[in-house]
Amino acid sequence: MSKLLRPLLSFLLLVPVFLPAQEAPEAPETLVEAEQPLVAVFVANRAKGRRGLDEEVDAIRDVITAELAGEVRVMDPQDVTDAFRKWKISTTEERNRLVEGVFTGGSVVRIAEMVGADAVMTVAVTSADVMDFASHRNARLTLAVKVLDAKDAGALDGFVITRQLPIRGVEVDSEALFRILYRDAAREAAERVVKGVDKWKLVPRDAQEAVMLTVSTPIDQLTNGLSQGIRAPNDLLDEVRRVVGGVTVWIDGAVVGSTPGTYRISPGFHTVRVTREWMKPWEGVVNVKEDMNLNVALELSPQGLQQWKTIERLKAEVALDYARALSIRGIKLNLTTENWRDVGQTLGTSVEVLLQETLEASP
Repeated sequence: MSKLLRPLLSFLLLVPVFLPAQEAPEAPETLVEAEQPLVAVFVANRAKGRRGLDEEVDAIRDVITAELAGEVRVMDPQDVTDAFRKWKISTTEERNRLVEGVFTGGSVVRIAEMVGADAVMTVAVTSADVMDFASHRNARLTLAVKVLDAKDAGALDGFVITRQLPIRGVEVDSEALFRILYRDAAREAAERVVKGVDKWKLVPRDAQEAVMLTVSTPIDQLTNGLSQGIRAPNDLLDEVRRVVGGVTVWIDGAVVGSTPGTYRISPGFHTVRVTREWMKPWEGVVNVKEDMNLNVALELSPQGLQQWKTIERLKAEVALDYARALSIRGIKLNLTTENWRDVGQTLGTSVEVLLQETLEASP
């Protein structure tokens, strides 16, 4: 290397070189999908006189569930049934009242709390008729669809679907045409709901978790005491106690079950109503807190006083009904307990005698 180039090279090595700054590559964007709302779907037949329609209710629900998949989460019907069982809704009458209340709006919030749903979708078949015209006949079906917010039963969506098919020829099976209409209308209902999901404005859930409220009455205390020493599955004893007790519980205007019962409810003030035949309805505003026990002291109504004279007489009759219900189910009773002796004294004769008379008179 020449003597002239060495100083120049040394200078270049010592001088810092400033290169244009390069932006750091952006980190890939992380997409977090919002959790899909959980929807409980209820389908009911409101069209009277249409043969075979009740059997199609499950098929309509299955079609809707399949079409909603991917856009919302749909509760399995078995999960709804399990929730009813968990919250002691064991009798057919209680379940029917609650489900009927879903379609009228009265029990939407209560059922949604029980099953943990974000929204409730109701599909009612309001008509399924054969329409006769001068020149032809049509099979026509109408569905009324609603989607309600689980928090306040507010409407998220709602519409009516009417579909019809011509009946060509006198030998055409109109029921087969209706089966096609059921499925086509169910598919359209689901598609229309899916299109509106993004517009749903669900009421935010309270940060505070739900709490448990247990409601009971002296009638329950009576049957619980009579159950001592009886060997039988607890679920069966619970069901018999609720059926015989006949006490209905309402929370915020909706029937939620019977006593004794434990209900999942948001903390705070709620209107609780307790009713039973022959007794005065009890109603009060209750500040519900965690693991709260509400024991309601029911009194005889004017009609109850005329029928039974005293509350003890009514309770004795309830006890006898309880004994009959257990005996019919083949459950052996321990009638030697003090509780049963007290009942016998109130009735004026032993429970064994009254029970035997009842069983002998049974067909």
